[in-house]
Amino acid sequence: MKLIEVKNNILLGLDKFAKENQFKIFKKDFAIKKNTKEYICAFDFTYNYWQDEIHLFPFATIKINQIHNICKINGYDLNYTAFINLLFLEKYAKNKYDENTRWKMQYNQKDRFKIFSLNDIDKIIDKTLNLIYKYGLNYIEKYSNIKSIDNLYNKNPFDYNPNCSGLNTHCIIGLISAKLSKNENYDKLEKIYSKIVEDNDFNDIDKVAFDKIKKYLKN
Repeated sequence: MKLIEVKNNILLGLDKFAKENQFKIFKKDFAIKKNTKEYICAFDFTYNYWQDEIHLFPFATIKINQIHNICKINGYDLNYTAFINLLFLEKYAKNKYDENTRWKMQYNQKDRFKIFSLNDIDKIIDKTLNLIYKYGLNYIEKYSNIKSIDNLYNKNPFDYNPNCSGLNTHCIIGLISAKLSKNENYDKLEKIYSKIVEDNDFNDIDKVAFDKIKKYLKN
């Protein structure tokens, strides 16, 4: 079983959905993407690969151009504005989660699809499409604008947020989205995020980027 065969077959199985919903296939990224003036969204897969077994991790991802442009101007490479594992999103949508759910799913390998032969692929395609239709499309529609990202990150800035890679990116995305959406609590949020960055053991890249972005947003 070759990885390229698995990738090609899965993307082929998503082709009809992609065409019907204005997505395009990107083989290099193992993804289907939609590119608009305001944002780029995708359903994609990361993977672990062995000779006789492949683990696929299905994700919904969103990049809002304004937020990523500000990061880029200040030398910070932000991965996504928001992203989530579709299998975790199912639990999240049903309120069957807590701060440990993501770790438990990883530990129990419930955050992935397992492929042992090409015969498994049709089942994986069906499961992926089911997750996309039930949860993924709504996730992208809901969070593909600045206002909703501001609400997602800043309504309860201290709460666990499964939509980013950690507190470091939460602080940066939260700060930028609050500024762009003209959040009336921006000054308070700036202090909150500055304190979080100061108190936590973030790497120098994140700390420098946060300070640069904070200064940039004052101009």
